[in-house]
Amino acid sequence: DVDAENPGTIIKVDTFEKTAKTWSEEGLYPSEPIFVEHPEAK
Repeated sequence: DVDAENPGTIIKVDTFEKTAKTWSEEGLYPSEPIFVEHPEAK
């Protein structure tokens, strides 16, 4: 939400337990993960 206090907040919602956890740090903006293959992977 761009109007939130910290628009870079990650929210994890548990629909079974009906709970939500949030994470944010001022000045940090998370994005989608980037996976880097190990150089010796088969």
